[in-house]
Amino acid sequence: MALILRESMGDVKYDKKLLKESLEDHDAPLIFEDCVLQRADKENQNHRIYPKNIMEKEIENYKVLVRERRSYGTCDHPDSQIVCLKDSCWYVTEIWWNGLEVRGNLRVLRHTEAGKIIEGIVRDEGTIGISSRALGEVEKDSSGKIDIVQKGMILVSFDAVAEPSTKNAFLNSPQKMNESVEKYLLRNENFNREDLLLRYLNNLYCGKDKCDI
Repeated sequence: MALILRESMGDVKYDKKLLKESLEDHDAPLIFEDCVLQRADKENQNHRIYPKNIMEKEIENYKVLVRERRSYGTCDHPDSQIVCLKDSCWYVTEIWWNGLEVRGNLRVLRHTEAGKIIEGIVRDEGTIGISSRALGEVEKDSSGKIDIVQKGMILVSFDAVAEPSTKNAFLNSPQKMNESVEKYLLRNENFNREDLLLRYLNNLYCGKDKCDI
């Protein structure tokens, strides 16, 4: 059964001096650099582990959205698996691995209401958390205490949240929880047929250390 997996990765970090200069220049975009977006092979606060070989494939898939500037994140986690444009506050401009951490740069959308909310919070020196949103299945480890994310995980977005330490990991709607990965992808506005094909080929031919496509 496919579940919505939400993982809070901590606060957005920024240099206040550089940020002040950016905010004073109204033509300059507001960018958060070198943010921790996700971690692999380590138990997180929700007692889940994302194996790196599974995460690597999905990060490669997500890079397609990054290159095409479709890697939007929303202001707060929505009650839906779909990335809704009207709630989008930023997008990922770069994403890379640093050891077991997935890191990236985020550019705030200047002309959406959600983007203006993020900019307003930053202007008032507020704290913003980053939380990943994915769709996938989990299985318990041998101890029965840790959930291991399984092959076929779909990375949806990196969202802005007010409570980065939240323990709430799942959406509670039974209808949404019972949807399969395939059904989800067919109705997700953030993925097209090329994205679906790339995911299929990655799962068939890509391993931890090489990719034959």
